[in-house]
Amino acid sequence: MERNNPIGRRIDVNMLFVLFLLIATSLVAVYAAQLSDSSLGNIAVKQAMWFLVGAVMLVPMTLFDMEQYEKMAWGLYAIGLASLGFLMVAPASIVHIGNGAKSWYSFPGIGTFQPSELMKPFLIVCLARVIDRHHLNEPDNKTLKDDGLLVLKTGLITLVPIAFIMMQPDLGTSLVIIAIYFTMLIASRISGKILIPLFAGVAAFASAVIYIAVRYGEWLKKIGVDTYQLNRITSWLSGGQINNDQTYQLHQSLLAIGSGKVYGSGFSPSDAVYLPESHTDFIFSVITEHFGFIGGALVICLYFILIYHIIMTGIHSNQAFGSYLCAGVVGMLSFHVVENIGMVIGLLPITGIPLPFISYGGSSVLGSMMSIGLVMSVKYHTRYLMFS
Repeated sequence: MERNNPIGRRIDVNMLFVLFLLIATSLVAVYAAQLSDSSLGNIAVKQAMWFLVGAVMLVPMTLFDMEQYEKMAWGLYAIGLASLGFLMVAPASIVHIGNGAKSWYSFPGIGTFQPSELMKPFLIVCLARVIDRHHLNEPDNKTLKDDGLLVLKTGLITLVPIAFIMMQPDLGTSLVIIAIYFTMLIASRISGKILIPLFAGVAAFASAVIYIAVRYGEWLKKIGVDTYQLNRITSWLSGGQINNDQTYQLHQSLLAIGSGKVYGSGFSPSDAVYLPESHTDFIFSVITEHFGFIGGALVICLYFILIYHIIMTGIHSNQAFGSYLCAGVVGMLSFHVVENIGMVIGLLPITGIPLPFISYGGSSVLGSMMSIGLVMSVKYHTRYLMFS
């Protein structure tokens, strides 16, 4: 017997409140960054406008049910690929190149737009559909061959956008896509006999790449690998202890974090440590500089609570497709948070991915808000039974 589902139960108010706190944190942090660098302009107002657009998008995304998302899955995937592919051949007048990457469209009066940020939620929807349909059609006594077929199908779907993104090149976003893929594979109940060798192979490949980059860096430069990509690995391995051009950004980030101490330095632009990209990739350094260890810890707690609510939404969903959507969003947000915070404190290589809901940028804001829209839709359309 199905219970009456009041609107309050179909919307996770607690998750929305955490989201509101993250948005408020973003506006304060971006404002602090613009105080330290007058060349940025009034970016806090622009950030607020993007959040407003994202909030408006949440309403229709919440009302779409799982069947509608399944029907739209391949269309969204195609739109994402088309936007990534056209970026490679688009006229120079509408393409923006930043830090050596051809990753943005440029629109007069609006600003830049990064299509790979929207590809993430589009890919999550497509992978969820493929996984769900695969399990519906597989035999009751599934074999390793059935699991292997699912790995192959989802792997090919994931590799296509990665190929486009690496042509830009954008290693950070490619790693996020891989994190989404593996998280959704785990949620799809793939046998450990396939998952463990797959994880081991990826770990071995990553280790080999780091070793080659350190040992044969000059040779890699000769075959076309950009110097700045190698420098990011070098600065990571040095821990920011060497203050030169290669490690400058990490060194300044550690100075900013250290200067905040426990309670932070407050809004004093004259005492702020100069930090390139402080409003985007290194926004967490701004937070800890101005609000100290306590401010940084509170932000991390907010992410834990948000991800917890997303996980619980997926667990309580009585539609497998909805659970896979939540798993993909968890993988995306978790990797963003761990990698971004890890890179600004020197634990992980600098990859240039934003801190979700906090870093400045319209594309990042819209991509993150769309991911929350998917989760809210799962929650909104979950049916509760009296004897469930």
